[in-house]
Amino acid sequence: MSNTKIIAFIGLFFCFFGANGVLAQKDIFTEFQYEPGYIVTNKGDTVRGLVKYTRQYELSLRVYFHDEKTREPQLLRPFTIRSFFVHGETYESKVYDYAPEQPDGFAVFMRRMNTGVCRIYEYWNSDRERGFTQVFLEKGGKPMEEVRFFDFKRQMMYFFIDFPQLSAKIGRNVFQRRDLAKIVEEYNTWKARGW
Repeated sequence: MSNTKIIAFIGLFFCFFGANGVLAQKDIFTEFQYEPGYIVTNKGDTVRGLVKYTRQYELSLRVYFHDEKTREPQLLRPFTIRSFFVHGETYESKVYDYAPEQPDGFAVFMRRMNTGVCRIYEYWNSDRERGFTQVFLEKGGKPMEEVRFFDFKRQMMYFFIDFPQLSAKIGRNVFQRRDLAKIVEEYNTWKARGW
């Protein structure tokens, strides 16, 4: 191979990988940019502004917010506000992990996955080295319940016992773990009809 071809190859190599490196850096930095959103105060007031959209485990513990009117930057933790909305997602303050040393539980933000009487929440738990996602159900003002995927059928049959037809479908394996959103949607539709 001639020196000209080698130099051209090296030039193309750096152009290609250099451009990819710049694009990758751009993606890294956009992950931490502020986006239009809002918070809901504990009194129920909506305050519009900019919300820092960042990693899931960070959004579970805190949110950085710039008020649209005052431009004041704020670091907000669970239960200092009711909820916040950013990037098409709603996060609500919830109590997680009751423990003897924390009888009131540990406050976190959980991503709400749907609306209705029964809601699905997702929590990114960074308790362990790599972190993991937990899924919770909440209905009728009762305490949240973590979805136990190893015991899904039995747990869901009991959880939705007030809707016997749905509970029976779960028992007959019409619905399985991957169908959690469908199960909750069917339950919410049934409740909306006034049953």
